[in-house]
Amino acid sequence: TMATTHNSNAALSVLIVIAAPGLPVLTGHATANYYDFSVADLTYPDTKLGFPLAATVTVYNAGSTSASYVRYTYEILAQNGQHRYSYQDYIPVIPAQGSVMVTTPADTGLKAGAYMVKFLVDSDRRFDELDEADNHYETTLVVK
Repeated sequence: TMATTHNSNAALSVLIVIAAPGLPVLTGHATANYYDFSVADLTYPDTKLGFPLAATVTVYNAGSTSASYVRYTYEILAQNGQHRYSYQDYIPVIPAQGSVMVTTPADTGLKAGAYMVKFLVDSDRRFDELDEADNHYETTLVVK
C-alpha cells in the first residue's frame, strides 16, 4: 500500500510542475515560419523624354522569415499591350518584418506617351506565402 501512495504522489507533483503558472505551456505544435511579400510603391524621379527612366520600388516581407534571392519581373508595356521593356533579376535579401528598395535599370528608349508599368515580386513562385495576391504592382507611366 505504501508504494502505491508514493507513486500517486509523484505523478501528481509532475502534473503540478507542468501546469505551474509562469512556465511555458508545451502544446506539441511547432512555430510556423512563413513569407508574405507585397509591393507597396513604384515611383520614377523624372519622366521626361530623353531622361533615364529608373523606377524605385518598395518591397515588403510581412512574414516571420527572411527570404534570399527573391526573383522579380519589371515590365513596361505600350497602351496596346505590346512589350516595350522587360527585365528580371533577384533581390538578395528581404528581411522578415522588413522592406527593401529596388531600383530598376534605366530605360531611355521610350517615346512620349502613356505606358503600363508592372512589377511582380516572387515571379517564379518559389516561396509559399500567406497572400500571393499582393505580389504585383501596376501603374501608368506618362513620358512627356
